[in-house]
Amino acid sequence: MGSSKKRDPIAEIAGHKTVDVTHYGRKSGKPYQVKIWFVVIDGAVWIGSLNPRASWVRNVKASGRADLDFGDGAQEYRCFWIVNNRELKRFTDSVLSKYPIMARIIRLLARSGKQIAFRLETPDAPAAGIQRRRLA
Repeated sequence: MGSSKKRDPIAEIAGHKTVDVTHYGRKSGKPYQVKIWFVVIDGAVWIGSLNPRASWVRNVKASGRADLDFGDGAQEYRCFWIVNNRELKRFTDSVLSKYPIMARIIRLLARSGKQIAFRLETPDAPAAGIQRRRLA
């Protein structure tokens, strides 16, 4: 008899390079899409930007949600803005590890120098024990 392996969706997701993010306008509620990098930390998807003024960043901060599509259909996520410097460093280190060449180049070219990150959870996920702020 063969052994049955459990499917690990996080491991499958972690192998992707980018994710399609649908975010919603702060005033209009209109959906917009952007393709961005992401990392998986402790079994959770994290997204971020070096530009805190980017429309998608401001929209996700305002709504506290986004839909992510890794190629098999969009799924809704709650988005928690990370304010803890230690957690932001973990995010930065994970990005540099996953995207070693491009991440360093983008960091050198970034205008703002400020980093922002979100930890994402599906609506039915139990709350995680990290310092975070949800703005919605």
